[in-house]
Amino acid sequence: MFQESEKQLQRDAFERSVEKFAEKFRNLQAANKELEQILKEKEESIQTLNRQHKELQQKYNQLKNAQVLTVAGYDIDAAKRQIAGLIREVDHCIKLINI
Repeated sequence: MFQESEKQLQRDAFERSVEKFAEKFRNLQAANKELEQILKEKEESIQTLNRQHKELQQKYNQLKNAQVLTVAGYDIDAAKRQIAGLIREVDHCIKLINI
């Protein structure tokens, strides 16, 4: 009888241990799910910021080119050089298209 009681105590202790591990496992699963959601949100945020950066870079380049054309505050020779550079760039693009 004493041995059965001892075995029962061991089984109970084992079951408590298993329950503790199961609870820890469930907690870790929940934490993992939260972290995956946070990661997904951060990746979406990065994509949005990359798109915004690209758009702003394009707008900056357009403004820079428009400023060259207005010649306001620029040396005329510098403006002519920049326009000539833009023309060469357009000519190069046309050549690439014709290939």
